[in-house]
Amino acid sequence: MARGVHRELPPQRGRTRSAAPARGSRARDGREVPACLHTAAELHGFGVLDDATTHVAVRPDEACIRRADLWPHQLALAEDDLARLRCGTLATNPDRTAVDLARTLPRIDVLPVLDAALGAGVCTTESPAAELERHARLRGVRQARELVPPANGAPESPQESRLRLRCHDAGLPPPTVQFPVFDARGRARRFVDLAWEEVEVGLEYDGEEGHTGQRALRSDRRRHNYLQDEGWAMFYATDLDVYRDFADLMRKVGAAIRRRAATGRPGRHRRTSSSRGLRAEAGTSTATCSATTAP
Repeated sequence: MARGVHRELPPQRGRTRSAAPARGSRARDGREVPACLHTAAELHGFGVLDDATTHVAVRPDEACIRRADLWPHQLALAEDDLARLRCGTLATNPDRTAVDLARTLPRIDVLPVLDAALGAGVCTTESPAAELERHARLRGVRQARELVPPANGAPESPQESRLRLRCHDAGLPPPTVQFPVFDARGRARRFVDLAWEEVEVGLEYDGEEGHTGQRALRSDRRRHNYLQDEGWAMFYATDLDVYRDFADLMRKVGAAIRRRAATGRPGRHRRTSSSRGLRAEAGTSTATCSATTAP
């Protein structure tokens, strides 16, 4: 069983406050035990799921006695699976953390975590795939192998990532994330959450945050009118479309893509390798505690 000192972490993208080890938790014999899973993700800057429990890793031969605020997990960890953070906490490294979560989370929550890990700059597009090789016989590795490749650091919210998962599962072509729509002067006037720009079909997530109030309504209407005038066929999703009624929406989006492709819709908008740099400085880290060296 683990014991330790805890502190509150500041809110990060897509989640509320929760607890995490401040100076590391310790086993009854005084040995330090590392943070893992959701808690490690928060410390590394990609904790986008609400989880108030502190998650720590213990050896496979140690007993796991779960409490309401502390959840030990039996994990076989090598020395290079761990990182000592600048705040003093010992945690599983970002790649190990991301793949552990990709194996064990409900499917709907996997892409939000993987996307956030890339967006935080603590994982690269290649590093989680390399980490996967070390998880060959672990539970849930098939799910992780499927969802690590489409991970993308550009989504601006966990719900956008979940919506992209619905597109993936529906067999739609991979969309461009946060695609910029340029005006005649080459200025990025609008960004589309998920875009099939070759046929000018777009899909947006409309949540309560950022879409309530008269000012937001005016902005949304101007944005919609601009994209429609540019020839885009736009679709909009809410939380119900993400969690429950997604089949009908995916059918409509897929039909629009096929219909426009069949009619030879001109692709005025070129795919860019990355549009994220137009909105934010590349490589900006949101980690609560940066890693220094492995213990």
